[in-house]
Amino acid sequence: MTGFSNADSFPTLLQLPVQVRTLLEKDYEDRYPKEACGALFGHLSKETVIAENYLPLSNIAEDPRHAFAFDPVEWVRCCYAADLIGIYHSHPTSLPVPSSLDIQELQHFGSLLSVYLIGGRTTKEKPSGNIPDGFYVHAYSVVRRNNEAFSLRNLIMSC
Repeated sequence: MTGFSNADSFPTLLQLPVQVRTLLEKDYEDRYPKEACGALFGHLSKETVIAENYLPLSNIAEDPRHAFAFDPVEWVRCCYAADLIGIYHSHPTSLPVPSSLDIQELQHFGSLLSVYLIGGRTTKEKPSGNIPDGFYVHAYSVVRRNNEAFSLRNLIMSC
């Protein structure tokens, strides 16, 4: 898979099955307060990205509480998978939106991805409302315009 080079040609919807969302949340909980990270596998059509599986990867960042870095051996194995569609990582101490470091690091591997997910808790309070477990995932398409830097564009998510 590659990042989308034409802003009009990438999907606008991510189908994230409950079982995959559950894997993301479990990885978040298991590694808290460090950042969880991993690879997403599935397929895409003109309008929809379908995430079918998630594989947690080791976070070898110097400061895993505030950054993620994939174990190179694990990551290279994922890069050879025909159904690699994207990555996921968590923000255990901030909202699940891209940081400046996330965008900076995206430039190193954005050409391999179509989707970029960030998960985390929306508040530190007890979960309530439309997010009963308090865990939230933001979904983005990886976009590159006119051979410029990779950027992220919001995806609508369906569970």
